[in-house]
Amino acid sequence: MQEIEWSFFREILNCIAKPNKSSLINIQNKLIRYSKNAAMPENKIMASLIPVMRMMIRGRVKVSPENIIKIAQEYEQIDRRKALVVLAIYHHLSWLFLMTSHTKLKSDEKIVSLKKSIQHLNEELKIAEELNHKQLQNSIKGRLGKIYRSIGIILRKENRLTEALEALEKSLTIHKCTHDVLGIARDYAIMGVILKNMGRLDEALESCRKALEYHEKLKDRLGIAKDYANMGIIYRHKGDFNKAFQSHMKALKIREELGDKLGMARDYASISMVLARMGKLNEALDKSYEAIKIREELGDKLGMARDYETLGIILRNMGRLGEALESYEKAFKIYEEHEDGSGIARSYAGIGVLLKNMGKLDKALESHMKALKLHRELGDKLGMARDYASIGIVYRHKGDFNKALESHMKALKLHRELGDKLGMARDYASIGIVYSQKCEWELALKNLRGSLKIRKYLDDKAGIIRTYASIGIVLAQMDKLEEAEEEVQKGLKISESINLPYFTTEALRALRLIHFKKGEKEGFKYQDFCKASHRFKSSWESGQKIFKITGKEDNFNLLILVTWRMFDLLCKVKEGEVPDFQVFKQELHRIVNLIFPSKVEEIALYIQELIYILRLERESGFLQSEYLLKKIDLILEKLGLKTIMRREEAAIMEEEATALIFTMTT
Repeated sequence: MQEIEWSFFREILNCIAKPNKSSLINIQNKLIRYSKNAAMPENKIMASLIPVMRMMIRGRVKVSPENIIKIAQEYEQIDRRKALVVLAIYHHLSWLFLMTSHTKLKSDEKIVSLKKSIQHLNEELKIAEELNHKQLQNSIKGRLGKIYRSIGIILRKENRLTEALEALEKSLTIHKCTHDVLGIARDYAIMGVILKNMGRLDEALESCRKALEYHEKLKDRLGIAKDYANMGIIYRHKGDFNKAFQSHMKALKIREELGDKLGMARDYASISMVLARMGKLNEALDKSYEAIKIREELGDKLGMARDYETLGIILRNMGRLGEALESYEKAFKIYEEHEDGSGIARSYAGIGVLLKNMGKLDKALESHMKALKLHRELGDKLGMARDYASIGIVYRHKGDFNKALESHMKALKLHRELGDKLGMARDYASIGIVYSQKCEWELALKNLRGSLKIRKYLDDKAGIIRTYASIGIVLAQMDKLEEAEEEVQKGLKISESINLPYFTTEALRALRLIHFKKGEKEGFKYQDFCKASHRFKSSWESGQKIFKITGKEDNFNLLILVTWRMFDLLCKVKEGEVPDFQVFKQELHRIVNLIFPSKVEEIALYIQELIYILRLERESGFLQSEYLLKKIDLILEKLGLKTIMRREEAAIMEEEATALIFTMTT
């Protein structure tokens, strides 16, 4: 009878470090031989290890291998080193058992199971260190890194972002220690996504760039494509749409070369979102249809549902609300067929936004409440936060400002708990808008500036521009017109410096409104007609810049043109010039016909009366300013100026609130 050599146990450790079926079978055969030939009690121990080795060969463990501890205890009396090898087998099989069984568990249970597997791997690592087995140490560290990454991915899906980031940082540390370049690349990539979800956009971008650097070292083209896609999403959230577009196009090119159809579909959907934010809605629509077409060819139903959501967003922004609703309903149907609770909840949220835009506020509220209920059942705090934000917007449109504030405060609380800074910025802005509608200006400014502070920290250029516009409108409502213009100009300067046409229009709209209010003040209050004419001209010129970007003329700009022409006429008469009344009459007749065709004849009488008075007063040299201003005010009132201005103010502020919808499908 022979004693089993230590080299055999080293062989077992080698197989645990780098499992190989033929090597494991070889060890099993030796166990069978030793069970017959080894001295007592090693022969019995070898016999008890045979079924253990069979489990290792299969690579899956159906029951917890607790019985191996007894085998280790038996060996402890003979040889501590050999006992440690048996304990290493126990911890290895326990890890295999937990990894096999955790896939069927719910998220929280999965995390508990994975954390238990970490405990077993740490114990196995201690053994490997004590036995000075470097290969096994590196193998265990690699497995630990993958488990921490798995935990991070699960936590990210649960929107437990701080915990997710901590898990990924542990994974990254391990992979750096073991010089696992692919592991490092993947960790940086996932960390980029988590940081983006936390609103830490610069850090997210840096993480994705590092992932790209490592994937390029490995010449991993699929990894490179994914990194470009992630960078594109981050650039879009930063409002840098040109860079976002370029990144997604790079990703698309690589995926086309690789024949990665699923990746191509994702890229087309992402490109469509960027184009929509750039205001290129027809191009966005084409790309969205491309994404859906590929998904259909692949039979990827859930992917189609997500793309139908994207299509719904684009159609909504095109004003094609009926078609947008149909698109969301298609997504909803697919999610329902697949019992995808998260997708159903998201569809309810999207439908709620559309119903709000259609003026069906009660139905919109009902849809958002359904989304909230589902997200609560799913434990999706981020979904709940977005639902509360949307519910707040609906309540604001219903004029129930207290309920609106309550909902936005709940959204803010959840976003704060989740560490979602971008969400917090949106909530502060929404709260500011509600306070502005309650005419509580100081509270409005406090919250809008709170939003601006976070956005500056995040370098969220799109949000910064939008928030400056909102602050400008609130200051204008407070009659602080100079301060208002200064704030809007800050946003306009940013948008023009990085070529963001979509957001340039938002800043220009706010600037146009402020210049108009300045004109009103100069003309109606101070009766300085020439100064007022200059202000109205500046206001109209801002509108023309908007027209060049969007290609759409709007009634407000036409009204500004009418106002400018009337005050320009007053200025000329006051300065002693001889205006061409006939040209003035014809131009105003044409503009009024565009704004309010049904009132052309009525307005024509007022204009004729205004011209008649001005002719008389030009001849007499005495201008009856009060009387003339009443006539102008009457003409503007008949053309619906006050209503149009209120809508314009609301629309500029609404840009901040509705920006939320663009985050729902990313």
